[in-house]
Amino acid sequence: MVARPYRSRMIANPNSTIRKVLAASVGLAAVILPIGFSDSANAAFTNSATSPLTLTVGQSVSVTPITVSNGAANDTFTLSGSSGLHGLSIGAHTGVISGTVATAGTNETFTIVVADSSTLTAGHVETQTVLLTVNSAPVATLAVSTKTLVGGVTASYTPMTGSLGTGALTYSISSASVTLLSSKGLSLNSSTGLISGTPSDSLSATNIVETVTDINSVSASQTFSLSITAAPTIASISATTGPEAGGTTETITGTGFAASPTVTFGGVSATSINLVSATVITAITPAGTGTVNVVVTNADSGTATLVNGFTYNAPAASTPAPASAPDPSQTSSISGVSPTTGTTVGGNSVVISGSFLSKILAIDVGSTRLATTAWVQTPTSVTITMPAGTAGPVTIKIFNGQVPVLGTSSYTYVKPAAPAPAPTPAPTPAPAPQAAPTPVASTPAATPTPAAKTAVKLTCINIKTKKTKIVTTAKCPTGYKKK
Repeated sequence: MVARPYRSRMIANPNSTIRKVLAASVGLAAVILPIGFSDSANAAFTNSATSPLTLTVGQSVSVTPITVSNGAANDTFTLSGSSGLHGLSIGAHTGVISGTVATAGTNETFTIVVADSSTLTAGHVETQTVLLTVNSAPVATLAVSTKTLVGGVTASYTPMTGSLGTGALTYSISSASVTLLSSKGLSLNSSTGLISGTPSDSLSATNIVETVTDINSVSASQTFSLSITAAPTIASISATTGPEAGGTTETITGTGFAASPTVTFGGVSATSINLVSATVITAITPAGTGTVNVVVTNADSGTATLVNGFTYNAPAASTPAPASAPDPSQTSSISGVSPTTGTTVGGNSVVISGSFLSKILAIDVGSTRLATTAWVQTPTSVTITMPAGTAGPVTIKIFNGQVPVLGTSSYTYVKPAAPAPAPTPAPTPAPAPQAAPTPVASTPAATPTPAAKTAVKLTCINIKTKKTKIVTTAKCPTGYKKK
């Protein structure tokens, strides 16, 4: 505050209003900063505390920061030490600060000087310093320029984000766009810019302008394109019933079928799924039971459901239908079965004896129907491979189509014997200690007795008579010579 000369000349004026208003016009809002003084004759100025002023780059400003009660039209208002303030100016005799904020600044101050035009010996001068912050203008950044939603699939996405500006930012779209989104089951969150909801209808690509605005009504905008793909539908399927084992070929008719769809029956995937067109899919039913929903799901998660669209039929009774009339020539019968027992594991061969002149169509072992490859038929016997079963007797039935049941025979399943435990080997006794061998005195070897000479037989011939003679002597007698 500047010095006030002639302060001793101050005269109280109870009817005067002493005030000063520092106001920031922000859209329709205003910040009132009371600072007061009197300009009546023989009165002095007084000041109040300074207050901060926060603006935004790009904001249009028209502020009357100081008003003077009982003032004169030629009182002067100036900005101390400056002819402008971030692109703003002050009216010389109105005190109105106006213009468009051009640049940003933080925690700055400016001083307003008011000079009294009274005829006092010395005119009065009053100053006021104000704290000022100018924020950058809001910025709108496009996050998703083009977005396609799917009918029936819950969506949540933010097409644009805002930053900078002054205070909390708000997001908005035109009233026409609000109505459009609402008609499709969507809405915009004004605090976050989030678009969410479950689209209920299709929408061709539509441009929507979204705006982010700060508390000083300074804004920025972006344009994005939004479209909605209609959810698929199922009108009908070619077969509404089929066996529990599956395998029924289905033709599914509807709309909106897209590439790589999945098809389920009661939550179980079908096989051989083929997209024929946007309105036709073929598939083969999986195994299942009861009445189930049929569901088609596109790759983009669009889903169509036919509630209770397919029913699995329970298998019919296993007894084959009899022939229209028995053939009197058929005298087939069962005369015996061997063996009559076997383990519950099955897999063993059983020979059924009898007369089997016509082709056997089916064989039941208890409640189990054998595969046609599980028996071999001759005119006098049938050899079957027994299935696994439960311990106890069962009835074997043979059907030949000529009579309801060609014949029956009993067979008993027994539990396999438990394997005998392996014998525990007896412990091997430790070897007894052996005494040291007693040395034996050596006996001289006996002198071998010469072997007896073997007797020799000679055939001798008489020198004169030429007669032969056999002798055992070593040489022929006199008158003989060795032959």
